[in-house]
This record gives sequence, structure tokens and C-alpha cells, in this order.
Amino acid sequence: MGRFIGAELPQRGSLMLIIAMAFSLGFATTIAEPDVLVLSKQVDAISQSAISGNTVLYVMAVGIGFFVAIAMLRVVFGFYGR
Repeated sequence: MGRFIGAELPQRGSLMLIIAMAFSLGFATTIAEPDVLVLSKQVDAISQSAISGNTVLYVMAVGIGFFVAIAMLRVVFGFYGR
């Protein structure tokens, strides 16, 4: 599946599609990660629901999805730093 997606996306020629797919994969992977789920439940329990576990989970997922999209932009434009 990864090989298919990796080969098909550049042929479409849409930078927005590539970025959206990178964000989606980063977001979905974070939501499905068992360690992140445990962490979000621990935050909820320790803070006595002052900080919602779901809020922690979704904020982390959006952040990771955003940075995966940024990383994909770096790959597309060939900017690797030093």
C-alpha cells in the first residue's frame, strides 16, 4: 500500500494532495498509537479531568500531522538544511 501511494501521489501533480495525505497519515497514526492513548488517559486521570484526555490526544495528532506535512514539503522542495 505504501509503495502504491508513494508512486501514485507524485503522478497526480497536486502539491495540496501530497500535503493533505501526509497530514492525514501523521494524524491517523498518532490517533491509533497505543502509547499516546495511554498517555492521554493518564493526563485525564492525573488532572482529574481538568485537562481532557481527548483534547491532549487530538492536539498531539494535529501537531504531528502538521509537522509530517512540513517534512513532506522539505522532501518535495529538496530542502534538507546543512
